[in-house]
Amino acid sequence: MLNEIAKNIYLVEVPLPKNPLRALNCYFIKNGENILVIDSGFDHEESEKVFFDALEELGAKVGKTDMFLTHLHADHSGLALKFKNKYQGKVYCSQIDTDYINQMKHELYANRFVPTLKVMGINPDFKFFETHPGLVYCVKGKLLDTTIVKNGDKIDFGDYHFEVIDLSGHTPGQMGIYDREHKILFSGDHILNKITPNISFWEFKYEDILGTYLKNLDKVYDMEVNTIYSAHRGIIENPKIRIEELKKHYTDRNAEVYGLLKEGEKFSAAQIAAKMHWDYRAKNFEEFPNNQKWFATGEALANLEHLRAIGKADYVFIDGIAFYKAL
Repeated sequence: MLNEIAKNIYLVEVPLPKNPLRALNCYFIKNGENILVIDSGFDHEESEKVFFDALEELGAKVGKTDMFLTHLHADHSGLALKFKNKYQGKVYCSQIDTDYINQMKHELYANRFVPTLKVMGINPDFKFFETHPGLVYCVKGKLLDTTIVKNGDKIDFGDYHFEVIDLSGHTPGQMGIYDREHKILFSGDHILNKITPNISFWEFKYEDILGTYLKNLDKVYDMEVNTIYSAHRGIIENPKIRIEELKKHYTDRNAEVYGLLKEGEKFSAAQIAAKMHWDYRAKNFEEFPNNQKWFATGEALANLEHLRAIGKADYVFIDGIAFYKAL
């Protein structure tokens, strides 16, 4: 159901079938005949119907409808190419996440992510990803041509004058858009209500991705923001309180990982992930579906890398696996 939640800002919940997130908060901003869409949904028939029905209800027109992708994940970008083909509009996205979107094709997935499985201590097999939503529901077909945006860029849209904000952390190139006058922020997955964003290791070239995320939390905390339009669950009307809750969560989580690390001589990320507490219904870590193992082990590795960045851990590679020890 399409709801107007503020002047010329509409929200529809795009379903994410068979996914714990359940739905994407997809936002539409109108300026006369022009529409700016924020994110899309899975490339899945249920997501596609709700998404394009909402655009039709709003009277979207070819050449007058653009999209802003907050980040690369398939629940946000999966329908971007179909959108662009239908409406011939711009698709704004960061360079980093555009590159990932276009590398997350079936034939390229192994080259991009299987080596990371080895580093984590998981058997490096492409079949590990066969049911991963990032592969199953990602952009299909030709490469996605985007309009690249970077921190500080401006997007003026009717009554709204947006500034592109670097919100990297959840992904290396996540972006949000912020209106100073109206004190609103479209945050993607940077700040979520009731649930916590997954902050995972990506590549070693993105040093301390958890530290980057925390710095960007502080940045939003210091901004004048009254309302955060997040991508999942509810709209956030008390940003500072929610940011404080998130910071406590990640501080506690990092302390948990450090405590586990001190229990032995050295551990891989997979070994630490198996020991961590997870709010997931399974008897043990081995029963996690592969996509949940990937998220969990990625989070463990991000925490280990943060400990290394702040001088509380170090690592050694043994047969291609990173083993961490407490300092």
